[in-house]
Amino acid sequence: RRLAPPPPPGDGGDRPDPRLKEAQQRLGGVQRSQQQQQRQQHYPPSRAQSFQSWASGEDLDTKDQRRAWRVAMLLFVSLMVHNFPEGLAVSAAALEADKLGITVTIGIAIHNIPEGIAIAVPCLAARPDSPWISFALASFSGLAEPLGAFVSLLFLRGFGKTEKDSWLSLENVLAFVAG
Repeated sequence: RRLAPPPPPGDGGDRPDPRLKEAQQRLGGVQRSQQQQQRQQHYPPSRAQSFQSWASGEDLDTKDQRRAWRVAMLLFVSLMVHNFPEGLAVSAAALEADKLGITVTIGIAIHNIPEGIAIAVPCLAARPDSPWISFALASFSGLAEPLGAFVSLLFLRGFGKTEKDSWLSLENVLAFVAG
């Protein structure tokens, strides 16, 4: 596209031609992107930037892979938060009675299987060449449960059976876990 010659002075020629401004902006954008490429060649991204790119899915090729990765990360974080109170419930039930503890443990262990699958499937869809990542994320999300059990044991160890009116009783812990 050719630019028209500037109008003669006195005919409103003090205003810049909008097409000229648009062309200058386009050229400036090209120059900026070339400068960014040169900067990236001289200064590789830091580990934090690389991890952030990996964690956000910016390194993935297709839109579907990025979407699947976002779903996997959302499920990973939400199920990790979900598993912490389950650990509270398991340890509180085990402190109350052995049979109750075993029953609650088996029930929660069975329902953790589909939770792990829910994390692994979108992770595999996003990164099919890295099955160990999906295994690690599914397993790591379940580690919040033993952490919750440990915290529960720290607080409930001497309370539940000796004091009838304790605010840290099994009923109150299970009410907290239930929401």
